Amino acid sequence: MFTALKPRLAPALVTTGVAVALLLGGTSTGNAEPSGTGQAVVNTATTQPMEAAAAPKCPEDALCLWEHANFEGRRLVFRDEGYWQNLEDWAFNDQTSSYWNRRDDDAAFQWANSAKVCIESGSRSASMGVANDRLWKIYLAHTDNNC
Repeated sequence: MFTALKPRLAPALVTTGVAVALLLGGTSTGNAEPSGTGQAVVNTATTQPMEAAAAPKCPEDALCLWEHANFEGRRLVFRDEGYWQNLEDWAFNDQTSSYWNRRDDDAAFQWANSAKVCIESGSRSASMGVANDRLWKIYLAHTDNNC
């Protein structure tokens, strides 16, 4: 359904989600926050400096996108699986600067030029690097075998 972009890293790194996180300029972590409810939800967050030990707010079993780097600014929370979701529907295309996939399943990102990248379960990035403010669509897979 989509093509996974995997840099040439040690297999242990690729299976933990670090490959995509490093590709987009971030880090990979496991799930650590309580579960939330709802479908695609738009939340507004205040922009305050993050403390070094503070974790971003993203419900378990969700994919979260933030308007600014370091998980700051406006946040979108997605849970609907199995179809491409256009960020233009939430006035958020070309707005994403950080993300966290707190799901047990993979996801995919698509840019305006139709290029796609696989986002492994549990991966996150505080900065999208060269992909900053270029995301147009997301896809939440039903499996963790896509990447």
